[in-house]
Amino acid sequence: MKKSMPILFIICTLLFSLATVSAELSIIEKRDQGSVIISELDNPAAFEIVISNTDASEDVEIYTLTGIGMTPRGTFEVPSGTSVFQVQAFIPAVTRRVTGSYVFEYQIKGERSGIVRDTMNVNIVNLKDTLAIEQVSFKPSAENVRFVIKNRQNTNLNDIHLKLTSEFFTSEHTITLKPKESVVLTVPVDSARANSLIAGKYIVKGEVGLQNAGYAKFKTGNKKKNPVSYDISERGIILPAAFNLEEKDIIIVTKTSGFLVRQKTVTRTNEGNVPITDSIDGTRDVLTRLFTAYSREPVNSERHALYVDYLWQKELQPSESWTLTTTTNYTFPFILLLLVIACGFLAHRYSRTQVIVHKQVNHVRTKSGQFAVKVQISVRARTDVKNVQIIDRLPGMMRLYEKFGSKPSKLDATTRRMFWEISHLRTGEQRVISYIIYSTVAVVGRLELPPSLVVFEHNGTLHEVPSNRAFFLAETINVVE
Repeated sequence: MKKSMPILFIICTLLFSLATVSAELSIIEKRDQGSVIISELDNPAAFEIVISNTDASEDVEIYTLTGIGMTPRGTFEVPSGTSVFQVQAFIPAVTRRVTGSYVFEYQIKGERSGIVRDTMNVNIVNLKDTLAIEQVSFKPSAENVRFVIKNRQNTNLNDIHLKLTSEFFTSEHTITLKPKESVVLTVPVDSARANSLIAGKYIVKGEVGLQNAGYAKFKTGNKKKNPVSYDISERGIILPAAFNLEEKDIIIVTKTSGFLVRQKTVTRTNEGNVPITDSIDGTRDVLTRLFTAYSREPVNSERHALYVDYLWQKELQPSESWTLTTTTNYTFPFILLLLVIACGFLAHRYSRTQVIVHKQVNHVRTKSGQFAVKVQISVRARTDVKNVQIIDRLPGMMRLYEKFGSKPSKLDATTRRMFWEISHLRTGEQRVISYIIYSTVAVVGRLELPPSLVVFEHNGTLHEVPSNRAFFLAETINVVE
């Protein structure tokens, strides 16, 4: 038993050491930087590998057992901690012949940590499915034609040589495209040849230089028939690009408008093939300009008498648009107009009123401490009137103090209405009816008296004129009219 204890201790130490070694180096993350392989090219698949090293730095090597080349080549150092490395995989030509997804295993071997295995997934596509050219339009007077070359795949294309020809230009370009990137090419136009052509569609013929393999010739069609299928040579690609020769620039203008908040939107589009300087002008009078806002600042504004002229300008590239929105808010002028109309109506009505009635109320102190108020009704005639009758109503819980003021000609106990009669009022004559009402119950808060009513006869016609409402706050004894 004693002899077996050292052996058991040695075995446990070795197992622990192996577990520690296997945990020193690991792949945390693999980031796709361009995993698409072009079957006609020798472009590599690019990845970023995040490696975690829990021990001291060590030299490692990355490789595969499937004949796929990997970079970095040879050994490289992985420091302690987390590190990011750029890795490329070069797929052999035999493997690239079959398009589609391709998965392979790669290994990272450390001098101390041993081997860490992982897999990479790449996608093999044809070159014809990778590049595309947008259709463009231009005028015969244009000096250059601009078109866009698009990389439609998640791959890096380095030093691709393009030679493009048509009835009115020949151009060569060397381009490099990142995954999903587009590049704008500017091609000089042979104006002498372009001016002799009629407006219509013309197809570009192109040659693509694939690295050092020379040119692969192709054509996209002719001016009578648009291309509908690819005609792939051994290491080439068709770039279907139809060029539309326009007679002139076309500017499309779109206008919309609202109601109270009136909005005018002008959208202008350069549908030609040359950059132009487009202009929009507008005129506002000195009043409406106060309520108008613009989506863009004008480049120039000039005032002429009661009007202000504005000018906006912008340089438009082919197929580029710009929009100017003018918003005039008529809400404030509309409200102001309504107030003017209302004031005019009230002034007109006031000027046609034959009798003016005003009612007011004041607090009265009593010896017994009862709550009492004095009510005054002022009636002034602006013209001769007859058979004037003043009607007022006693509030609930209030009584009339009959020993003061103008005694009513009639008091209706049921409706609690009081009547005063005046046979005639001359122009400018004023009568004041006053009385006191009281209550045995204390009033707290606001006491409001209903408006009085004056009925009179003018030119054989009966008229009614109400007074204002009178009230006051009982707790403060302040009269409010």
